[in-house]
Amino acid sequence: MSRSPHKKKKRDLAGEAFAEGMRLMRANPALAAVEFDVCRREECRFAPRDGLVVVDSDGDVHAHPDRLAEPAAWAWALAHAVLHLGFGHVPAVKGERTQPDRFDVAARCLVVN
Repeated sequence: MSRSPHKKKKRDLAGEAFAEGMRLMRANPALAAVEFDVCRREECRFAPRDGLVVVDSDGDVHAHPDRLAEPAAWAWALAHAVLHLGFGHVPAVKGERTQPDRFDVAARCLVVN
């Protein structure tokens, strides 16, 4: 019996869960209407190390590249980020940007939740 020269590719369970979460989030027509790009690159300097996603004022949602979470958790995190974009909570700014204080951030998240 000879061994196949091809190695079997390992399943990307984190990627599969993320993709399903994205599908669930995009099933909502209002969320699907918001334009954004997704970054899940391992070398992304904006990807969160502790959470699931971070959104920036360029309309990019940076997702943790290998975090294993349930698709529903991904869908919620993605929807949260996309709603921040939709509500204009992360407007584009040229030059240095003044970050909102913790109370403003909490108020924005309350609206999104």
